[in-house]
Amino acid sequence: MSFFEALGASIDNFWAFLPLNLQDAHPPITYFAIVLPITALFFQFISIITKNKTYYNAANYLFIMGTVFLVLSYFTGEINQEETRKYLSFSGQQLFDKHKTVGMLLILFYSLLLLLKIISIYVDKRPLRMFLGVLMFASIFGIFYQMKTGTVLTYKYAAGVSIPEEDPYYEIQEPDNSKPCKPQQSYIYEPSVVDEW
Repeated sequence: MSFFEALGASIDNFWAFLPLNLQDAHPPITYFAIVLPITALFFQFISIITKNKTYYNAANYLFIMGTVFLVLSYFTGEINQEETRKYLSFSGQQLFDKHKTVGMLLILFYSLLLLLKIISIYVDKRPLRMFLGVLMFASIFGIFYQMKTGTVLTYKYAAGVSIPEEDPYYEIQEPDNSKPCKPQQSYIYEPSVVDEW
């Protein structure tokens, strides 16, 4: 058993004891994991241009919160991974595994960025802040890629989408072939007297 498998198993055991239903928490948490780092990057660049400490502090807080939500997003995705993965096609499972791997890489990269961000708070050097801005900009591409794969998993492969079994609207109804179908009336545009005005 690898380190990540052992970590995942211990996290699954932790989630099982919580009284909350975290099975549907992945999508809303993911929105914050996308928006907060992008907003932090925006404030980071404004703070570099204007040299205003307020924007720099806002970027720091937003980045820390974005990193927390990124970690939460990964672990809420881990909760239903086995249940979700088993209903996917082979190509869907490959994309799911890639989505999971990129999520872990994003967590590691953002942990490194968070460490550099904390160092930059105490060092307060402009070149370090600019370097952090470039790294944050590069990390946004990883977030967009992760967002794209999550969207494809949801809307193309129906990952994590459940249909209520008892809902009568989702029953497949066979067509009644005993009655002939009435041809539908076609609506062809014909010019009238009104059009000549």
